[in-house]
Amino acid sequence: MSIYDNELFFENYMTRRHRAMSPNNLIELPIIMELIDPIEDGVVLDIGCGDGQFKYDLEKKGYLHYTGIDPSENMIVRAKENLTEEDKLIQIDMESFQYPYAKYHLITSRLVMHYSSKPQILFEKIYQALKPQGIFLFSVQHPVYTANIENHQSKEVIEVKRYFENGSRYEDWMGQEVKKYHRTIEDYFQYAIDAGFKVEMIKEGKPKPILFDDDLDLKRRQQIPLFLILKLRK
Repeated sequence: MSIYDNELFFENYMTRRHRAMSPNNLIELPIIMELIDPIEDGVVLDIGCGDGQFKYDLEKKGYLHYTGIDPSENMIVRAKENLTEEDKLIQIDMESFQYPYAKYHLITSRLVMHYSSKPQILFEKIYQALKPQGIFLFSVQHPVYTANIENHQSKEVIEVKRYFENGSRYEDWMGQEVKKYHRTIEDYFQYAIDAGFKVEMIKEGKPKPILFDDDLDLKRRQQIPLFLILKLRK
């Protein structure tokens, strides 16, 4: 069962996720939107779609045919409430999904790939599911953060340990133990290259002052990279 199907955790997460000062909204999303190629009548797969709200950002770039997958029943139910009957939503984990051949112009995965135990296999499946010149755009928690995630007390000062020791990590997050997988920046590049992708862009989530109303919050977010974002082309 997905951790998001714990009702209390789910509601706490949704409140946290959509708060005004969420780094997802102030740092990660603006970079993702900059990297999306605009298209007319585009077909998109959103891996780990959550509550589906990202679909409306994708529409602004021309992606009108939306499929979202997520392992959480609660997330899919919420997404169905937010989206329309034309949107396709499937409750399934990203490893079990049957990726169709050459169907999508764009595949997105926002802060999901660090939950995969077999990312190299996923990259290969995603590559074959894209149309020629299609884009895989994904974000993960930055590897300097996930390396020693069990022992972080804050996002202002962290101690980087075990950076080159790939594998599982357990984070105490909102009162729950969450399993994630640490990979290095080099690893993500190698998965991409081995699958056949061309790496077009890498971003590390540098905050933009214009998006912050609070100077102290901006200064705090400038200390440590929270996100790694890659744009890959088939």
